[in-house]
Amino acid sequence: MVVIGIDFSIQFPAVCICKDFKSFRWIACVNTGTTKAHRKLLEDTQLQFPELEFIFLPPKNFKYDTYSGVERAKLANYSLLVDTLINRVKEVVKSEPDRIISIEGIAYGAQGNALLDIAQSTGMLRKKVLDNILNNKQESLFIFSPGELKNAIGAKGNAGKIDVYKQFMETPILAEGSALHNVLIQYTDQIIKKDVVGSPFMDMIDSYLAVLKIYTSLKES
Repeated sequence: MVVIGIDFSIQFPAVCICKDFKSFRWIACVNTGTTKAHRKLLEDTQLQFPELEFIFLPPKNFKYDTYSGVERAKLANYSLLVDTLINRVKEVVKSEPDRIISIEGIAYGAQGNALLDIAQSTGMLRKKVLDNILNNKQESLFIFSPGELKNAIGAKGNAGKIDVYKQFMETPILAEGSALHNVLIQYTDQIIKKDVVGSPFMDMIDSYLAVLKIYTSLKES
């Protein structure tokens, strides 16, 4: 069985692919500009830890004179992002017939257009997942609130990102010794800046929580 945890965002969506709750690999898209130093860090860690994969998308251009132009550009970007991420996941799990998808639900803390944008792109993602990964088996799709996922690793439902990161580092549970856990240990000074966990590493942790939630749910039942 393969469990696929997805932490979806427009800039740094991440996926955790877990086989039988024993082996892990992560895929993340970088859909925003990065500094040369940050990009080099990602490229270096990918070479050192092949289980961590980073896909860099081309620069976005939303500078249009009309409302329609901006909306069309956003739609094109969301489509490219979702297709790139899910097509890669599909390729990785193509030989695995038993699949479960676990996704973090939309966080409603975002306001205005930001909430609309993430809602639109998330809807596109869910449709793509159902059609291409689950073959329309809706019963294999699970959506959890952010609080439920934090609880899965022992953090409070209202815990901040740095608190979840610390919990992961102290008690990674299934992910102990994984590529993600090891890279966070080795590159702590470069990834953590003033109690902020750099992306997409925090997004990868969150995608792991989506896998862990399935594990804990099965264990409880």
